[in-house]
Amino acid sequence: MNLRQRIITMAAVSITLLPTHAQETARRIIPFVTAGYNYSHFCVNIDGRSSFNAGGGAVFPMFKRGLVGVRPQLLYIQKGARSHFEVYKKERTVKFDANYLELPIDLVLSGKPLATRFNVSALCGLYFAYGIGGKTTASDGIYIYNRYHVGDEPSTFGDEMNGRRVDWGIRLGAMARLDRFFLTIVGDLGVKRVMDSRITRSEWDDSPMNAAILLNVGYEL
Repeated sequence: MNLRQRIITMAAVSITLLPTHAQETARRIIPFVTAGYNYSHFCVNIDGRSSFNAGGGAVFPMFKRGLVGVRPQLLYIQKGARSHFEVYKKERTVKFDANYLELPIDLVLSGKPLATRFNVSALCGLYFAYGIGGKTTASDGIYIYNRYHVGDEPSTFGDEMNGRRVDWGIRLGAMARLDRFFLTIVGDLGVKRVMDSRITRSEWDDSPMNAAILLNVGYEL
């Protein structure tokens, strides 16, 4: 076999193996969609509220064995809380709704390769969020700072409520995966104050911060 024939043979083998290599590379990145329930509050002595979240992301396995991966997501998530207190001998309620675009970035730790048919993984990481909307509803007669009357439905991030749009914190949780389906349970714990304590009427803490438990199901694409 002369040199020309060898080059043609090697090129043919390379072209034959290229689809297989592309498929193996594609399997290393696992895109997914997810949605679920979350229960949130302000890390202070007030009640929480139930809401939902939805979004998508991808898992990027790392190292040769694929036991560790990075799992970024982009979620639309509703957070907030409820505050009950007494004004002029009447029970009053304020409901805080805060909608965020949230970017969680988790480290995935598994005892088996992440692409195996069934595995259970630990999740830990950070989240970064930006408030895009939400309203605060209140009983009649509630005043903020003893000066500002809360209207029918003022914006949570507007001038009256003065909610902080930027939020970030830590995440801890677990994931169970079967074939292309998975279930996750994760706790978000904010480290940045998002609301003034004089608005939430917290008696125990002057730094209301977001906290949430997310229970999600998802499907790998």
